[in-house]
Amino acid sequence: MAIPKTLNQGLDRIVRPTIDWRSRSLSAFQVCGVTGLALAILLAMGLVSARGLSPWVMAAIVGVAVGTFFVVAFATKIVRGEEQLVYYHHEIAVMSMAALALWVLRQPVLAYLDATILGVGLFLACGRVGCFMVGCCHGRPHHWGVCYGQDHARAGFPSYLVGVRLFPIQLLETLLAMTIVAAS
Repeated sequence: MAIPKTLNQGLDRIVRPTIDWRSRSLSAFQVCGVTGLALAILLAMGLVSARGLSPWVMAAIVGVAVGTFFVVAFATKIVRGEEQLVYYHHEIAVMSMAALALWVLRQPVLAYLDATILGVGLFLACGRVGCFMVGCCHGRPHHWGVCYGQDHARAGFPSYLVGVRLFPIQLLETLLAMTIVAAS
């Protein structure tokens, strides 16, 4: 089985909890998140422009979405005592607050929410790549997949799973999210 062995080795070489850039070590998860945010904004702005909607309204929705994301993250950290990002909590909060803001601004709610949810989907896809890179939200042990190392354990990956080949569910979810966004 040459393909799975080659695939396994390739996946093992890709994953890393940090990305070195300009003599700085950056969290791979955060780099993927910022990249996802930038791509989501570009997509949402492009969609509203193509539909003849206001980019200024979409910019306001982006602000509401980013603010909501951080409020939910901080509130969760205060309540639970630890940082924990749960995608669906954030998605529900972002979409609810975006709808409320659009209603308050007397804008066509559904038209802007269409662009917003596709941006959120693209953000999810990039975020799942970040999860893959750092080892969070991992799959189950499998004969092909990725092995995380000691550098991941030092960054918070469960040490008992170091060296255990895990199904890369994060990449499958990335492909699924990208397919849904592209098909929409």
